[in-house]
Amino acid sequence: MQRFLSTYEGMDDQARIQFQRLEEILAGFDFEEIASDAADTAVTAHEGESDPHPTYTTAAELSAAISAAIATALAGLPTLSYGTYTPTTVSSSNLDSITYLGAQWLRVGNTVTFSGGVVLNATAGGATSLLFSLPVASNFGGGQHLLGGQAADAESPVNAARLDASTASNCARLSYTAVSTADNTWTFHGTYRVV
Repeated sequence: MQRFLSTYEGMDDQARIQFQRLEEILAGFDFEEIASDAADTAVTAHEGESDPHPTYTTAAELSAAISAAIATALAGLPTLSYGTYTPTTVSSSNLDSITYLGAQWLRVGNTVTFSGGVVLNATAGGATSLLFSLPVASNFGGGQHLLGGQAADAESPVNAARLDASTASNCARLSYTAVSTADNTWTFHGTYRVV
């Protein structure tokens, strides 16, 4: 697992914490003991047959028993998936152009964390919103089911946005008050539960 984690040193702190928690969960499993128990169980079952043998007749039998025991032990672990994605626009208001810079995501169990960047060009100063797709679908019951933030690194003065869920479209909703009509690069980070 440590070799796997070192591949993602560029992840944000929250993603790294989730990977470390998964590593702690996996550390609690004694896979050698699981394999040994599976082999003992399979040998006992084999000896109980009408033509008992003290050992397996094929390596495939032992391998199948061990695989089944490990699959049973791992079945209780949370879902772990990750990747990169480019969001797509669901709808927007007060924006002349939207350019996604890509995003990354991590899912542990039913919790998804995502982050990325986008260049936004507001039509005019004032209320602005962008609804965009998520890496893993969810059916939000309220705006608070997805929360996060976004900051513009080029706005003058520096601007911040609210990131929450759009219950009507089941996507992310970014809302802010534009103070500039120039291209501004924003970074975003959010977390939500898959429901």
